[in-house]
Amino acid sequence: EAIARNIGIEDINNPGQAPSAEGQPYIFSGIQVHNLDPDEPTSSHVVVGHRGHVGYTVEGKNTLFGSSTVNDAGRNVAPSGRVDLRIVGSADGVLTVYWQPPVSHYRQDNWQLYNGNGVLPGNQPDYGSEVFVGIITYAYQDIGVPFRGIADNFIVRSLEAN
Repeated sequence: EAIARNIGIEDINNPGQAPSAEGQPYIFSGIQVHNLDPDEPTSSHVVVGHRGHVGYTVEGKNTLFGSSTVNDAGRNVAPSGRVDLRIVGSADGVLTVYWQPPVSHYRQDNWQLYNGNGVLPGNQPDYGSEVFVGIITYAYQDIGVPFRGIADNFIVRSLEAN
């Protein structure tokens, strides 16, 4: 399980403020799962930010050998440019993705399944028993750049089988 609390995008010139969606930038921050070969472009991610014409959104993506399938949760679902993100991997390697508006304490968690089912678009990579998990900050071209990816907390932990 990987959880990023209050993760998002921030305007470098306006700390605490998300960058504008003006110009339809592609700028994000979030959690990425990557296979163990860093040179192989195979990964999964859930991020928050601007996806072109869909500003202030949560985006999910699976990439297999460099070919990506992507979708998002919709315009303005993250109006502050920040959310809490969670990815849970099962014993058989299936990822389930969640998000929620930022909460101040974990006892207030009200995780929503990404796009209603927790499944990222396209075919999920076959990761095997080990993966790299980390924070990702991403920009496509230079609209909206520079910006800062931020998070209050990042936790990766093993969930014991019940």
